[in-house]
Amino acid sequence: MSFRKTLRLRRAVGALLSVVCLASLGLHSAQADELPVLRVALSTTVSTLNPFLAVATSDLAVLRQQYESLVCNDQEGRLIECLALSVSSDDGLLWTYQLSENRVWSDGVPITAADVVFSLRTMMDATGLVGDRYAAVSHFTSLSTSDTYTLTLTLDEPSPIPPGVDLFIVPRHVWKDYPDLLTNSELPIIEWASVASGPFLVTTRDTNRLTMRTNPLYWRGPAKVAGIEWLFYPDNAAALLALQADEVDVVSDLSVAEYESLTVTTAHDGTPNITKVRGAGARALALHLNFGRSDLVGQSIGDGNLALTDPVFRAAIATSLDLEQLIFTVFAGFASPGLTQAVPAYPAYAELPVGVTQRSYDTAAAKQSLIAAGYQIGSAEQRLGKDGLPVILRLGYDPTDELQLSAVSEIEQALADLAVAVVAAPATPDQLAAAAAAGLFDLYLQTRTAAADPGVEVMANVCSRRPEPVSLTPPTSDSNAVPATNSTDNAPDTGWCEPDYDALAFQQAAELGSDRRAVFVRQAYAMIYSADVMVILGYPDVLSAYRSDRFESFGLSVGALTTRNGIWAYYLAMPIVKPSVSSPNIALPPNRLGWYAGAGIVIVSAVCYGAFRLRVWWRSR
Repeated sequence: MSFRKTLRLRRAVGALLSVVCLASLGLHSAQADELPVLRVALSTTVSTLNPFLAVATSDLAVLRQQYESLVCNDQEGRLIECLALSVSSDDGLLWTYQLSENRVWSDGVPITAADVVFSLRTMMDATGLVGDRYAAVSHFTSLSTSDTYTLTLTLDEPSPIPPGVDLFIVPRHVWKDYPDLLTNSELPIIEWASVASGPFLVTTRDTNRLTMRTNPLYWRGPAKVAGIEWLFYPDNAAALLALQADEVDVVSDLSVAEYESLTVTTAHDGTPNITKVRGAGARALALHLNFGRSDLVGQSIGDGNLALTDPVFRAAIATSLDLEQLIFTVFAGFASPGLTQAVPAYPAYAELPVGVTQRSYDTAAAKQSLIAAGYQIGSAEQRLGKDGLPVILRLGYDPTDELQLSAVSEIEQALADLAVAVVAAPATPDQLAAAAAAGLFDLYLQTRTAAADPGVEVMANVCSRRPEPVSLTPPTSDSNAVPATNSTDNAPDTGWCEPDYDALAFQQAAELGSDRRAVFVRQAYAMIYSADVMVILGYPDVLSAYRSDRFESFGLSVGALTTRNGIWAYYLAMPIVKPSVSSPNIALPPNRLGWYAGAGIVIVSAVCYGAFRLRVWWRSR
């Protein structure tokens, strides 16, 4: 047979198989029409669907359903492959990603290394991209491909984890001609955003609503819902009314008051229509103590109280805080007591290493330790510093943060028991961050959110992250205000600088074995814990609610529903199957009809897969 005849035959067979495959997708589409749509409440509208410009929480929540990254986190926060079939590195500097040959975009075009290079190089060549997810891009030095499905990425410093989480890969054949790629946030939906790799695809968007349909070509298999409908509400109160009216299925990130006020109604058979969920969170409320910060050249910076440079004084403050009691007075019972920077949502790093003793609440012991260290009580019943002056500490906090606002009075009382005066100093988050970077504080509160992987947070406390020498803005005349300062992009987390800590930080960064790395991370966290430079007051729970008369589960053991779980709460949403009544006009019994339909789908899927593999083989020939 001649090549021309063979080519005509191959095209004819390919066309026939395309018809069969499209018919099978049509069957799936018909089945999807019978599935419910998952309705999710959002408190802010989606501002952009351009994955290169998205920063807002709502934007990222939608885009994570649309575009996959090379690697991602599973339901428990562990790192797993996504678009990458496998990832390897011998030194943490040179990473090789092997893509699967069987994964396709939603329009059927294969996903290749060219798509990855286009997406990552666009990020590398851009300036001004913001957001934590782009922090890793600054360490990319080169990209190369050895074949259609193999990518090599080189970094300028070792990474203990494969780079690529939350770096969305887009289809090059769609985006290569997109105008103003890194400046235009108004992305046309149909022309650009409808081709993707994730479990759901954007279909419509207006002021108060965005819809997505299930991607039938998603490599993990289609979701068990027909799609997602994102509904925008001005606040959680409006969203909860919609939940009770059966207009929305899921409401997340509730306050304690909202959670407790929600009435759980029941159906006529006694089963609940609404279920409330209390899950382990990724946030922590921290109290920072100014232990005497320094800049990158070792010069002291800031104006922290001299008493806080004494480890004994800091330990007394930490010991005077009753963390068990704070769970009720600050968190209204919806939290777990603080320990280290590791949060309960990601428990692999949460334990103290062997040999490190957990501090216990003991005000009497704290008082005795201060007296023994030379901090006496003056005539006015005030604690005196070693300079003979009363110790007065400024406490910076964000007055718009309910947790911080509640913690202020508790800290004031705990330190009053030590005869230490506290002056509350409200400030904006930006002012607090700038003052912390410049060391212009005594104490300040911070509500922090931990990433699934601790690498960035651990490295934020090495000596090289201390700020460059800067000229500081003098304090304002208002003694109760946290002064504004010159900020720095190199601002550290705690400002801690210890050679032993640095050694642990770089060991964990170079250690690719997860078990050994966890040991180094726990030891590093324990150093900060034992030095009392940051006291974790508690880990607030994540509070959510959903319509349990429409959905039976969301496939998550951590129980946080849609918060911080990427695709999983949406993709694994399990609708309640309503029993159907069979029609007497159906020729085959319902169970046999289902058997034949299921067998047909399996056969058609096998034929489609075989056709795809044949196409790949023929191209290679």
